[in-house]
Amino acid sequence: MVMANLQRRGGLREASTDLAPSRLLVRCVMEGYGDSWQAFSLELGLAAQGRSQKEVHDKLVNMIKDYVLEAVTIDREHCASLLSRRATWQVYFKYWRAVIEEKISNSRNHCTFKNLMPLGPQGCAI
Repeated sequence: MVMANLQRRGGLREASTDLAPSRLLVRCVMEGYGDSWQAFSLELGLAAQGRSQKEVHDKLVNMIKDYVLEAVTIDREHCASLLSRRATWQVYFKYWRAVIEEKISNSRNHCTFKNLMPLGPQGCAI
């Protein structure tokens, strides 16, 4: 099921077939402060905390999978609004700052990654 460009049809919200690569990726940023790390997703407005970069990465990836699955199954009637949530401007600022820092220096306190939106065949649970 493609989770992009959700439209309202006949009372149910269904996904269109827009397969643009940019719509299939969830951009994420991680930042560390002392002994703790935080990770945020831009496209879904999710956040995770942990003690290591790997821990918050794994937590956020699993949160993205669970969030999308529940949005298209359990909370299907709210699917469009759930999948169109976005992070705050502050998280976008952190993301772009991290992108720039990755290009000009070898910062170990900030990094970005992209995660593929979990997809499955139309009409099947993910």
